[in-house]
Amino acid sequence: MTTILRGAREDEGAGRAAGWRFALLWVAPVMLLLVAIALPLISGARTLYLRDVLNTHYEMKWAQAQAMRAGELPLVDMYRGGGQAHLANPNTVPLYPDNVLFLFAETLWAMNAHFWLHWLVAPFAGFWLGRALGMRREAAWAVGVVYVTSGYYLATLNLYNLVAPVTLAPALAAASVRLAEPARRRRGFVAVAVLWALMILGGDPMTAAVSLAAAAALVLLRHGRRYPWWSAAGAVAIGTGLSAPQWVEFVRMLSFTYRGFWGFGVDLATVGGWRPIDALELLVPFFFGRPDMNYWGQAHHANQVPLFFTLYPGVLVLALMAAARADGRRTLAWAWGLVAVSLFLALGEVNPIVVALSKLPGASLLRIPAKLWSATALGSAVLCGLAFGRLFEAAGRRRLLLPLGLLGGLYFVAWGVMSLFPQAVDAWSRGFVPETFKDAFVSAERLRWAGSCFLSLLLIALYLLTLRAGRRRPRLAALCLLVAHAASQLFLLRPAFATDVRAAYLEVQELRAWVPPGSRVVHGGNMQLFGPVSIKVSLYPDARLLWRERQMHADLHPAFGVQAGLRYELNLSPEGLDSFLTRAVVHLMPGYEDERRMRLLQIFGIEYLLLERELDPAALAYAELVHRRPTVGGELHVYKVVDPTPHVQVVGRVRGSENLNVALTSLLSPGFDHRSAVVLAGAHEPLEGRRGTARLIRETDESLEIAVSAPDEGVLVVQRTHLPIYRATIDGEPAALYAANLYRMGVKLPAGEHTVRIAVDRRPWHAALGLALLAAVALAWLGFRDWPRQREPRPAAARSAC
Repeated sequence: MTTILRGAREDEGAGRAAGWRFALLWVAPVMLLLVAIALPLISGARTLYLRDVLNTHYEMKWAQAQAMRAGELPLVDMYRGGGQAHLANPNTVPLYPDNVLFLFAETLWAMNAHFWLHWLVAPFAGFWLGRALGMRREAAWAVGVVYVTSGYYLATLNLYNLVAPVTLAPALAAASVRLAEPARRRRGFVAVAVLWALMILGGDPMTAAVSLAAAAALVLLRHGRRYPWWSAAGAVAIGTGLSAPQWVEFVRMLSFTYRGFWGFGVDLATVGGWRPIDALELLVPFFFGRPDMNYWGQAHHANQVPLFFTLYPGVLVLALMAAARADGRRTLAWAWGLVAVSLFLALGEVNPIVVALSKLPGASLLRIPAKLWSATALGSAVLCGLAFGRLFEAAGRRRLLLPLGLLGGLYFVAWGVMSLFPQAVDAWSRGFVPETFKDAFVSAERLRWAGSCFLSLLLIALYLLTLRAGRRRPRLAALCLLVAHAASQLFLLRPAFATDVRAAYLEVQELRAWVPPGSRVVHGGNMQLFGPVSIKVSLYPDARLLWRERQMHADLHPAFGVQAGLRYELNLSPEGLDSFLTRAVVHLMPGYEDERRMRLLQIFGIEYLLLERELDPAALAYAELVHRRPTVGGELHVYKVVDPTPHVQVVGRVRGSENLNVALTSLLSPGFDHRSAVVLAGAHEPLEGRRGTARLIRETDESLEIAVSAPDEGVLVVQRTHLPIYRATIDGEPAALYAANLYRMGVKLPAGEHTVRIAVDRRPWHAALGLALLAAVALAWLGFRDWPRQREPRPAAARSAC
């Protein structure tokens, strides 16, 4: 017995030594690359800025951070859109655990931490999946490295609500596999429940659902009926319960949002899809333009900026996928199935099946193709891991030579054609590069493509030389291949996660002196409310988008004006989960002339307008110019709205409206007096009463208490966005809330003096917290009731098995 135990301890010690060698030789080089790139973000010197980082999520997280530091978790964001639902919008990622950083760290740094923390965790999630699938350590690590350096993953570093579920997707699949192992069932159960809850809280329910479906398909192929499906269902149910505070609020608000009420059209539901020509992006990084002010690929994405600026996987990944083999065909079939099915559905509008699916009831809530790329990236990484594990054998290395050679030939031909026949290539390019770009720009793009092809040729030559030199030392050759791939991806795709100096967005803007904190503000350049804004790229130092972001910061665009305590109106997040009524007004505004726009701002109680041009003369009756300052492309004008509707008021003239068009006609009619009249949604008996008085007793972000005096029957009008989560009482008795003046709140009043209270109904939130607590108790009991157990040492051979 003593001899057996001594042998077990020696085997365990040898296993630890092998683990340390693996960490130093394989893990450390790649992690040092990632940390070196992330270090400016970690130190706070720089910030990510592309796409939604600053333009969407910064203002959301700033508002939440302010509330959290005041000891609250806001259901309503009063700095956006006149008061939009916050916790009900998954895009705000309000309940993810790393929100705790906002309590003690500067907001922009904490936002960036969400990205780099997940970036540094992602390779280990992929590694766990590879090990769960039976791969040797090196091959499993290749899964994580390929995943985290893929163009798809690097593009998610601009999407605050996507990076978490994408990072956790491999871990969920790994935990699902571990759940099938009797010795690890409880740990697998806990892991599935926690990971599923985190993915729901991570901000993108569809990506979470795609990942869950991928994990289910994996265990179905591997285990079939032998899999503990009831345990898995229980784990998913508990995870769903843990995340209840998020989805309960989402469900009760959904039908009132633009996305829930109206839905996406086919063009937006299929956004993110790709056409056959888009396959060029898989061969040439940023084929349709770099993510800057000269990006020209919108025409290939329903005239939208693509959700992912790049999907480039790297030449080594393409070769490894082609060379993938597996002893067990089920894992190979699962990985190829993920790639095939997700690419088929990602065809979007060119795929009649996807178009038909997008027309089904409820499908208009989804963006089908854009959210399936996570499955493509996951399947591709696993295929690479399978092929990489065979590079330690001569047959596996030989199998990789053919796809590398074919790719090298393709890149050589492409480089030669672009170099020898530039005019013909430029003429071909003119067929899909928009005419707004000059011929010189098209030629410059051709040179960039040719440079990318040449660089790919050099990489392929390096890979081939490494394989040849590695016949004697295959482990070293495989390590060099993996590190070279990671370094080349991070170099080639650096524009996809560009950074800027963080201090540039913390400076106090000069315009704050002209717009008092707490003011209700509209920025005319936001969402093209006052028409499109066109600024020549040549007016900026270069084409990088950071110059536009800095200009928006200086010009108090909504993303940055919240720092000054300004409460913006008619600014909405792009995912369509804000109030439908507010969205309807935003859609109407660009089609009007300035006079009507200003009339509506006056009715809505807007106090200031920021505009990158002068107002039309006819609109000056509604606005007073208080300041102007130079900005790129012209001047920014600060207008104070003349006689805006008070924040709270009692009116006696009441009209009903059955639809938005009728309401809009009534508001813009010459006889409408915004000081004494209101238009309520629905059928209402007309009233011709007198004005009353309203005095605000107390106001918070979620409630108001108002003392009113009405000489006749009338309506209390409150300049807040009407949301279904509000409840009203008059002298303690429940009262109905109506949409007033398109998207504001109104309460019908009887004559006399009353106290009106309007507040968010938190009862569903409290019930959801109770459900989450019950789920946590169930998880603790089911997952840890016999913990800790004495763990028997495994033989060294089992620990190091592939």
